[in-house]
Amino acid sequence: MKNILFTLALLISFVSYGQLNELKLGNNLKFKKNNIEFSFKEPLSFEQTSHSYSSDNSNIIVSFLNRQNKILIEAYSTPIPEKFYSDADVFFSNKEKLENLMNQMLPKPLNKIISYKIIKIGSQSFLEVSLISNNIQKQTNWITLYKNNLINIYGTTTTSNFSNIESFLSKFKKSIRIN
Repeated sequence: MKNILFTLALLISFVSYGQLNELKLGNNLKFKKNNIEFSFKEPLSFEQTSHSYSSDNSNIIVSFLNRQNKILIEAYSTPIPEKFYSDADVFFSNKEKLENLMNQMLPKPLNKIISYKIIKIGSQSFLEVSLISNNIQKQTNWITLYKNNLINIYGTTTTSNFSNIESFLSKFKKSIRIN
């Protein structure tokens, strides 16, 4: 009986590993929203919709869902009033503004921020935030300000699955471009 359980557990882990290995990126896709052109590589084996799974649909650019591996990637572009607009580099250099933005977008206690840092994706500065939401899902957000818009792109899955998709999300992140 123990051999059967061990073999079954091993088989399940190989099947799961194989499924996650199938996470690949295809050709560049382009979308336009609020006079901004977005492009990134298409996540293969994902359903693509213009329906939001986490917010209202008015600001969604695109949503990608992989039901089998429970992965969601979404991109939003939200217009902001001109009086609040700032260059991303200038805005991100102000720690108080940065923390206020995170508290508004990712409020506690619903979200627990694990880490954040300023990174470059292409030539654009982004705030990269890793967090746990509702104690059940882990996600990485890439947030920037561009052409009077707050742009938020994120990838999420269950906390137990996140380590399996980190390298895939890293590849996806490198393909993001905004113009």
